[in-house]
Amino acid sequence: MWRRDGRALYYWKVDQLMVAPVQGGRAGARLVAGKPTMLFRAQYVETDIGMYDVSPDGSRFIVVISDAGRSRLVVTSTR
Repeated sequence: MWRRDGRALYYWKVDQLMVAPVQGGRAGARLVAGKPTMLFRAQYVETDIGMYDVSPDGSRFIVVISDAGRSRLVVTSTR
């Protein structure tokens, strides 16, 4: 999932939400991804409506997680 300003890409790596900074990609410029870092761990659940979303500034996330056989919606912050 892209951050709204296009300067970061978020993705899951098993149970870790990762972020990679991104540069370029405008008007034919080469797209370059920086070194990914882990933001947090979660046992997410895949759903028909998606498993997570990110705020426009990339500071808050909403994630559907598994908790004792039930699904919960959790909001977390990177700040």
